[in-house]
Amino acid sequence: MNKFKALALVGALSMAFFACSGSDGVDGIDGVAGANGENGKDGHDGVSCTMTPLKDSTGFKVVCGGDSVGVIINGQNGTNGNDGEDGSNGENGKSCTVKAVTNEESGRQGAEISCEDGSKQVLWNGLDGDPGLDGSQGPKGSDGVSMVICGAAEYNPAEQFCYGITLYNLCDKAAYEPATHFCSSDNKVLEKCDGEPYDIAKELCDEALGKVITAKKCNGVLYNPRLQVCDNDELTDLASCDTEQYNIGTQFCHENQVYDLCGLESYDPDEKECVNGTIEDAYNIVYGLEKKAKLTSDELYVVDKNGDTIAVDMGITSEKGNKLYIATGNLIVTQGGFAYISKDPGYIPNDRWYKAGGGEWDLFGWADTSGRKTSTSLSDYPGSAPPTNISGRVEYDIAKYKLGGNWRLPTGDELKNLIDGNNGEISSVTHTKTNPGRLWKNSELGTELFIPFAGNRNGATLYDVGSRGFVWSGSLNTSYTDFAYRLDFYASGTVWNYNYRYTGRSVRPVLEFTSLPCFF
Repeated sequence: MNKFKALALVGALSMAFFACSGSDGVDGIDGVAGANGENGKDGHDGVSCTMTPLKDSTGFKVVCGGDSVGVIINGQNGTNGNDGEDGSNGENGKSCTVKAVTNEESGRQGAEISCEDGSKQVLWNGLDGDPGLDGSQGPKGSDGVSMVICGAAEYNPAEQFCYGITLYNLCDKAAYEPATHFCSSDNKVLEKCDGEPYDIAKELCDEALGKVITAKKCNGVLYNPRLQVCDNDELTDLASCDTEQYNIGTQFCHENQVYDLCGLESYDPDEKECVNGTIEDAYNIVYGLEKKAKLTSDELYVVDKNGDTIAVDMGITSEKGNKLYIATGNLIVTQGGFAYISKDPGYIPNDRWYKAGGGEWDLFGWADTSGRKTSTSLSDYPGSAPPTNISGRVEYDIAKYKLGGNWRLPTGDELKNLIDGNNGEISSVTHTKTNPGRLWKNSELGTELFIPFAGNRNGATLYDVGSRGFVWSGSLNTSYTDFAYRLDFYASGTVWNYNYRYTGRSVRPVLEFTSLPCFF
């Protein structure tokens, strides 16, 4: 019995008799192992075949492994097919003719078509349709545009114009000269300014300057700030005074100088002055002094018409050997351009214009006849090749220019005599009047001269006010032409020195008489 079947039978019996306990069966014996199979034999190599064409080209000989295995013969050509039969001819077409005919009763016209087969047909013309409604009148045609040539381009002369070979748009329907004119933003032809167009919304052509300038607005109106001024939204014309512009509503021009009106009136500054809005005689403004002042009986002082001393003899002679009188006060110039000698020997303006925009000034650059310059450029005082002596020269000497008559700057040698003590003993002491300064005394003549410590100026900046004084002479330092000579004094001494011509110094005018003037 197969051992697997036997095991199955045993299992079945043990299930059947599970209720009874039998003894364990004997283990089965292992079966015998099968023998190994033999290796298979190697197969033979395959045989290659070749095909060789027969000599008569009727086929191919097939040779495999060196042996002929057969012949492949080419197939025979097939037999030609029989010719087909001709087709029968088609029937000829029947011709037709056409002629115009008219119905005798109706007069209607048409075309009669007759064919060879006897058929006939008439095609009558269609009846006229009802007349159409009249069409409405069409719009009037516009005139044709005449195009012309500019260079290589066509253009419409109603819109453009040709200048040279360049096209420009018409301006306000007109052509213009593009070399000298332009079309503004509001379509108006305007003349160019020095060959340049400009923006009329913010620019103007200043014809005097010959260039385009940026304009200003006054109550919405453009104006030239060089020619007009806006005051409370109203324009006032400016006028020219030499090279300076001034407001004709508040100022006037006299001998190329600008002055403020006095109570809205102009006057002759050579003869009059403005005092608190009133025009008065100007005796304290000393011009042709021989006509407006006199010597005292001892000939030591010069007094004006009111009897006030304006110059003193300090025992100094001029370079020509004439008696010299030195002003008892510094030269003062007002904002309106007035010049006078201060009656108070110690007077110094408290509101100098170059310091706080005040009304008076007293420190001047060398050779500045206007007295207004604050520049630090030597070319303004008066240039790179200044005169060696400006005393008495009206184009350079501020005392001569402003006061006229015999007034002038002292020369270097004349002013230096205050130190050297020429023609009498001169002593120096510290002295205080309105302001501190220095007092010179001539013991022989019994005269004295006070000059305050007015300080000096560089540009618009003040120095040494109250501690030092400086007075210009009219003499240039010929060794160093950037400098001019001046008197330098302070509490403990006096020095003869020189400084840059552009610095601001006091001016103490002098009078020289070739013959003594008459009394009043």
